Amino acid sequence: MARYFHPDVLDNGPAYLRANCDLMVLVSTYTFGDNYATVTGNVLAAVSMAPTDFTLADGDSNSRTMTSASGKQDPDADAGGGGASMHIAFLDTVNSKVLGVTEETSDQSITANNPVLFPQITVAVGQPVVL
Repeated sequence: MARYFHPDVLDNGPAYLRANCDLMVLVSTYTFGDNYATVTGNVLAAVSMAPTDFTLADGDSNSRTMTSASGKQDPDADAGGGGASMHIAFLDTVNSKVLGVTEETSDQSITANNPVLFPQITVAVGQPVVL
């Protein structure tokens, strides 16, 4: 299962994702490096996001966390699908960017026009490591 952060998020941290993500989507499949058009072509469900839907906080072991709001729901899924290859992507629709992608672990089947509840997602950013 692929995970991804856009270079702008890697350079500027989770506050960049918080400030620029305006849509969170459930996609049927994701391969590392998929572009914006590919990701938006695989959307099963989507919810609008705003900076207030994310919380920044101190994490364990000297890290920083960003957590998405719980209870965000798409009342009518866009398409049917699902299974082990689903991912959740954070999008900047204004600039056509995929800001971040993580796994969706429930592997539930999605039925078009049925509600989809998005889980709360926490991302931790640790201290730098010397390579």
